[in-house]
Amino acid sequence: MPTTRVAVIGASGYGGLQTLRLLQGHPQFEVTFLGGERSSGKRWSELTPFLPLAGDPVVRTPDPDAIAAAADLAVLSLPNGLAAQLVPSLLERGVRVVDLSADYRYRSLTQWQEVYAAEARQVPRQDAQLCAEAVYGLPEWEADRIREARLVAAPGCFPTASLLALLPFLQQGLVEADGLVIDAKTGTSGGGRAAKEHLLLAEAGEAVAPYGVVGHRHTSEIEQIASQAAGQPIQLQFTPT
Repeated sequence: MPTTRVAVIGASGYGGLQTLRLLQGHPQFEVTFLGGERSSGKRWSELTPFLPLAGDPVVRTPDPDAIAAAADLAVLSLPNGLAAQLVPSLLERGVRVVDLSADYRYRSLTQWQEVYAAEARQVPRQDAQLCAEAVYGLPEWEADRIREARLVAAPGCFPTASLLALLPFLQQGLVEADGLVIDAKTGTSGGGRAAKEHLLLAEAGEAVAPYGVVGHRHTSEIEQIASQAAGQPIQLQFTPT
């Protein structure tokens, strides 16, 4: 079976690094393009000597034409709001996309703009049709559609853990739809690679702390897919720690 050529954009971030680890162990994928803005022009070995790649490629600016010439599929590991600036151009050039950000997790662009208001103010979007088209990338839930999709929206971390546990019960009517409570725990790496004082080991080690108790962004994402499974609107209490 021929290999699929893959571009990883945002390759040196946490999501990009884990994507590369997974791709390295898969016989049907070949990484043919590494993209990044701040790391553009650097050899991969300069950035991540702990994860060697064949040929020690140079990280390149994520230009749509260059990506399309080198890859059949692109995995985007970019901050919320930035992926949507690149996705339409890639799809127009026939590159399939897996987006690791939240830009296409909502079927409604209006809802995304409400939940991610800060990003929406900074990065105007006109791609409502792509939000409606994107397939929610939870394989246990949408495997058949993911196989055929040209745009897959990877779920958030909390929604992945929550929905995998919750969906079978909702689908089969084994739990009441009212009064659902999700109490979720995460490590500090979920906060991304940029340094934040309250996430340093010396500050956070041996401790737990709830955050975003009211209105955490992932609440509405979980509710969207849970409602689909239950066949009725779902509102739940979600507390991340």
